[in-house]
Amino acid sequence: MNLLAFYTAAFIVAALSAPMLSQIGKHHKARGIVLEVFFLAQLALVGNLVAALAVAEHDHGLAGFLASLLLFWLGKVLIDSINPQKAQASYFMVGGYLVLVSLQHLLIGLYPSLDSHMSAGFFGNLVTATSTESYLVIAVSGLFAAFYFLRRKSINRQTIEASILQNTKASFWEAALFTLPIVTCLYTLGFIYTMSFMLLPTLLVGGVFASENRASIYTAFIASLCSVAGLYLSIVFENLSTTSLQVLILGLVVGAIRRSHSH
Repeated sequence: MNLLAFYTAAFIVAALSAPMLSQIGKHHKARGIVLEVFFLAQLALVGNLVAALAVAEHDHGLAGFLASLLLFWLGKVLIDSINPQKAQASYFMVGGYLVLVSLQHLLIGLYPSLDSHMSAGFFGNLVTATSTESYLVIAVSGLFAAFYFLRRKSINRQTIEASILQNTKASFWEAALFTLPIVTCLYTLGFIYTMSFMLLPTLLVGGVFASENRASIYTAFIASLCSVAGLYLSIVFENLSTTSLQVLILGLVVGAIRRSHSH
């Protein structure tokens, strides 16, 4: 019990970050910008590596977060300005993703000290997150929940319009509402956790829960439960990876629900 109490902040982060990401993922899937987020996420990881390289002799925490946020946002602005045609957008995003992954490996080849930063940025680990990182996720989750609740009608309307008219541009405040949580989770919890809890719960939207309100509630609950369960098991069984367990449990639960619904 004392050991679990020691990880109180981690459990709060797991319980709050997963449903937040599931709601963001639901809107991104409906707007058809999933590949765009993959590309931007890699851009954010490059920013973190560059910051680590620039301030190697100091703690690059704040610099890494700000660099990740800046490159993610600039990438979004660039995509909106280019506005590639729907038929070419997927090739543009996948090509950019591959280029950025290659760039990261090139940087590691030149500066081997960055290897640990890339590994942490890719896999993350709730258990090893610092108190500052945990509090950052908790604060951002709270802000997201408040603003999302206040603007949910406007956001839902924008999502419907985007899915029908293929217009993926969002207002400044709406783009910021989605960007800050994603970058915060990428920086703190890693690429695998962030993308998995954004995308896997969306497999239940439409196919299982037709109602938008029910889908939001159930996907948020399922994501939160799986994240907490994976964290708990990784603490009990110390040799098991936290992120891997969380994603595996989420994938199994989503698959089981879809299978049972299909029958």
